[in-house]
Amino acid sequence: MTKLFRELKETILVPEMRGLNVFTICETFNREAFDGILVQPDCVAIRIYFGMSPEKKIRVIAVGVDKDNKDLLPSTSTMSLKTASTTTPPPPPPPTEEGAPCPEFCPDPPL
Repeated sequence: MTKLFRELKETILVPEMRGLNVFTICETFNREAFDGILVQPDCVAIRIYFGMSPEKKIRVIAVGVDKDNKDLLPSTSTMSLKTASTTTPPPPPPPTEEGAPCPEFCPDPPL
């Protein structure tokens, strides 16, 4: 599947986006990024989203998911709870979007 993606990734883009490395081949995340998501008390899974940077590069964003299939995202109410009480659990970490994208940081050879 990854080989087919690499072969066809430019063909699915509109012509003006071709050759701009819009799609990365993969992204590498530090373990701490996923540990920070999985340590949330309600987290039962990780969901992967695709986003776009201001430079129009597709990026991977990982978020925790609870048993009701809802994203675990910080909200303004949970952020204010952080300072309200020392017994209040901390809010969920922000979505992880600090992966190292390939082609800049590629495994040898990519899968």
